[in-house]
Amino acid sequence: MAYSSAHYIRTTSFAGGSGTSSSPYLISTPAQLGYLSYLINSSTSSSYKSKYYKVTANLDMSDNKWIPIGYASSGYSFTGTFDGDGYWINYLTVEGSYSGAGLFGYISSSCNIKNIRLESPEFILTGSSTTYSGFIAGYSNTSNISNILISSGWLKSSNTTTNYIGGIVGMVYNPTTVTDVYLDSCTIETTSTSHRIGGITGWTNSANLTVERANIYLTVNSSSSAGTNYCVGGVVGYNSNSNSSYITSLTDVNISLNVTNKSSSSTMGGLIGNLSTNIKASNILLEHVSIYKCYYSGSANTYDGALVGGSYTCKINPVSGSTLLLDYNTDNSNITKYTNGVSTSLTTYYSSFSSEFKPSGGYYDDSGNNVKTYMINTYGNGENWVLNGTTPFVKVPYGPSSPKRVYALQLVDWEWIYLFGGTGDQTIKVIYTTASTYKLPFPDKYAYLGITLKVQSSDGNTTYMSNASPGTPISIGADKKITVNTLDKTKLISYKKDSSTTVEVEDICYKSDSSTIKTVNDYKYKKDSSTIV
Repeated sequence: MAYSSAHYIRTTSFAGGSGTSSSPYLISTPAQLGYLSYLINSSTSSSYKSKYYKVTANLDMSDNKWIPIGYASSGYSFTGTFDGDGYWINYLTVEGSYSGAGLFGYISSSCNIKNIRLESPEFILTGSSTTYSGFIAGYSNTSNISNILISSGWLKSSNTTTNYIGGIVGMVYNPTTVTDVYLDSCTIETTSTSHRIGGITGWTNSANLTVERANIYLTVNSSSSAGTNYCVGGVVGYNSNSNSSYITSLTDVNISLNVTNKSSSSTMGGLIGNLSTNIKASNILLEHVSIYKCYYSGSANTYDGALVGGSYTCKINPVSGSTLLLDYNTDNSNITKYTNGVSTSLTTYYSSFSSEFKPSGGYYDDSGNNVKTYMINTYGNGENWVLNGTTPFVKVPYGPSSPKRVYALQLVDWEWIYLFGGTGDQTIKVIYTTASTYKLPFPDKYAYLGITLKVQSSDGNTTYMSNASPGTPISIGADKKITVNTLDKTKLISYKKDSSTTVEVEDICYKSDSSTIKTVNDYKYKKDSSTIV
């Protein structure tokens, strides 16, 4: 049996409310959610399509199969506001053949779908008529989707015609905004030759797509017989936005894509799986994007791309007013064609995250060991980036409970950290760590200056320790900022090189023999009969 089917696994009323913004219809049981599906699927002229709804309890949907809300065609589109209010909708199960498959089938008219958490949704789509599918919706025609968590989702499609599958929505047609998304350990499995699959959407078709703050962890088990119409992208499967009026904009997006059983005819890309044509317009915009993993097993295609797959090219540029920051982790990825599908020159950091992006020598702990902490350029420049265990993560409302970020002094080239005689006493460097404590760094050769450190919250509004000694362990359960508190500059030794130039003693060189030049900090002299300095 199914919710809202002919077997009437549904109620005949909601838990309360009148369907307005101030008094939404309240849904507290699976059968009441089934009632919503029934009302909208019953008629294209249903007045319930544009109403307001709010979930008021966790919903266990495991007893019966789900019939998507507005599944048949765009005429049945949901156009109202659905607020999950952060409650769990567990074990949503869709089986069969639907034109649009998801929690919703078709959504449109600037509708709002928000605050939804799906635990273990399972979709088994068959037949030839299922065209668009996604865990939230199959088809979006002007919609806003926000605050979404899909945990351990599984979608299997044996559809015999071209199917567009997205982790969030199958197809985007007309402006759609997706914000604050966490696709956690989701799997899409296909058995036919023609699918277009993306972490957010399978197809952007003459439509603006804006994605802000998203974490995409997606595995695609593809068909070994997949043909040339089969493509997979970390964000978008297939992009046909050739007109300059249609923008795909990605800000603070974290991608982990794994494709198994890949055929040599199919293509994949860390961002976009394939393009419909050469796109000359500068309408793909990025800011703070990290491809943590872009990996396949099976057979390669000449046009597999680290960023964009397929034989056509597009332009990628920064979001207006920003600096494009794009990071690609070479540790977990086996596609190295960074320029495939891209006609613009990108500032992209292709680096090993485990040994860090090291623009000037590396980051070390107080014992001189290289810090293996997955630190990349994106984190230092994007305030929405944190560390979840040992991997990068974008802060979202339904993310893990204990992501962390720690600011600390860099333990390399201390003369660059202490700008003596300059406008400031230190330069803050960033180190990310998974440990629960951090040992305040020692100042190496400047220890004689009696340096103490200040430990504050990252915004500087709370001081945890105001006079901490180097070497003191501190808790880093929350973000911390570590700066120099005090030092005795009177102990700095300097001399006057000429009438206007003062030089530190460490910068003076002398000849210890005919062939050896040494700096004065290597030189020792007898201060008195018993003291060597």
